[in-house]
Amino acid sequence: MSTRHRCLSHSIIYGVLRAILARPIAASPLQARPLRIAPLHTQHRQALPPWSSSCPRHKCHSFQPKYTNHHSHRNVTITAVPDLQPPTKSCSLDPQEKEDQDARGWTDALDYIDSSYKDDRDLHLPPLSKAQRRKWNYRFNRDHEVKRPGPNGQDIWVTGWKMKSKKQKPATCAEYNYLISQAVVQNQINKGIKLLRQMENSKIKPDKISYTIIINAFCKVADMDKAIKWFKRMIKEKKVNPDLAPDVYTYTSLIDGHMRCADIKQAQYTFGKMIRHHIRPTTVTYNTLIYHSMRRLNLTTAVDFWGQLLKHGLEPDVYTYAIMMHGLGTDGSLDGAWKLYDMMHERGVDVNTVVATTLMGIHMKQHDNDYTIKLFRQFFEDARLEMSSHTRNVLLNAIIHNVDIESLRSYYNQFVVALKDPKIMEKSLLFDPNVYTFTTFMRAFLRKDQLAMVSKIYQDMTKRHVKPTIVTYSILMLAHAYIPDPDACVKILDELKRHRIELNVVHYTIVMRAWGKAKKWDKVKETYETMIADGIEPNAMTMSVLRWSKKVAGVNYPDIPDANV
Repeated sequence: MSTRHRCLSHSIIYGVLRAILARPIAASPLQARPLRIAPLHTQHRQALPPWSSSCPRHKCHSFQPKYTNHHSHRNVTITAVPDLQPPTKSCSLDPQEKEDQDARGWTDALDYIDSSYKDDRDLHLPPLSKAQRRKWNYRFNRDHEVKRPGPNGQDIWVTGWKMKSKKQKPATCAEYNYLISQAVVQNQINKGIKLLRQMENSKIKPDKISYTIIINAFCKVADMDKAIKWFKRMIKEKKVNPDLAPDVYTYTSLIDGHMRCADIKQAQYTFGKMIRHHIRPTTVTYNTLIYHSMRRLNLTTAVDFWGQLLKHGLEPDVYTYAIMMHGLGTDGSLDGAWKLYDMMHERGVDVNTVVATTLMGIHMKQHDNDYTIKLFRQFFEDARLEMSSHTRNVLLNAIIHNVDIESLRSYYNQFVVALKDPKIMEKSLLFDPNVYTFTTFMRAFLRKDQLAMVSKIYQDMTKRHVKPTIVTYSILMLAHAYIPDPDACVKILDELKRHRIELNVVHYTIVMRAWGKAKKWDKVKETYETMIADGIEPNAMTMSVLRWSKKVAGVNYPDIPDANV
């Protein structure tokens, strides 16, 4: 007998057994109703009313016998009369109890036959492969609950439809603050604001940390309009919740933002306002003022803030010393930087990677590359300080500064090989897979007048989706100025303006040099006037380029005054 006929005979036997159990015990054959088996050609794939019990305990149970042969695509459906009476019992019981017991016995018998039918189905089907059996078992077991580890270390029961528990929302202000800070670190300020509003809608009151994170995020990108807007909102909420009073971290963030925008007056006003509210500035506050003073103002202003820090009884930390050393070294005062280093030793401040790299950097800026390498061996080989990306970049600049073209190409080829193998990159002392390494090689090849290599390195960087920095664009502009290709320089300058990247005197001076080399004095003058209109003061190099451009163009122009530097 074929498999198909086995399935058919098995279904008929199943229906007969069910009908026998469902029939009432009758004294006469005439009292029993016959079993009706629907023809196959009329009952193929037809939905039937389920069998159900009248017992209240079994109202939720229903049974609809239906057998499908998964190998022949034919359905065999067995139908019985739904109004068959349960068998009667001869024992004397309460009528309601007797009815419940009879119904329960009838249902248990059907369940037994149904379970037997499922258990011996493999005897009437050809053997399945492991993959088919796994799929078949999943279809039967996916509604069963299984135990999975929960978020709090406790096991939870889930079904096969959903093995993961539902993600829980933060329940405390601290949890929301953590998520907001993570969003801000990833430059997703709008997501952080959305989380703060979600916290408010959940009837969880934000604290001063919540507002300070948002304010600091806008200050980091120099968007002071939105930073002040959130600061005013914080002050407004303070009337309801006194705990929302801004603290020193809030004011330090605002000072940092104003200094980033070169708004010195507003930064000084914010600093004075903090003092008037009896909020004592911290070392971080003074570090912010000293750093931006070194970068945007002059050394004198930074030294004044250094004096105020000591006057208020605060001790400079290692970063304060590093900032001052960098400023003195940039100003050409190497002796002053080393005096601060000695003072730091006397006060018991330990040297860290930042200080060591700063000392290497100021000597590298003075083209004292041999002493830069000596400092590297002293701090990072002998003292075993941990190297940073900046440390590797300073060391690379010192090594490749005076090498020939072939050696420079060899170093760059080593860097390209290291980019393809993370193990080589991890062991390297010179290379890091970042924009600063690419920019260093661009600068080195530009010194050798290898403009083709500068362009190639820039293309390699863009292929690897490495975002250029403002220094990278400056070197690229300088390469076009050497050609000269002033139109390309202007195009890069406009691109920087379009992306709201802060420009400085170096960029305009490069464009002026490109127009001067092309002997177009009118364009040089126009670029200079644009720079003045943008509020950027010229430096000594700018005035030198103006005089040189005038001489190359051969035009008569009044003497150009020296820059006030």
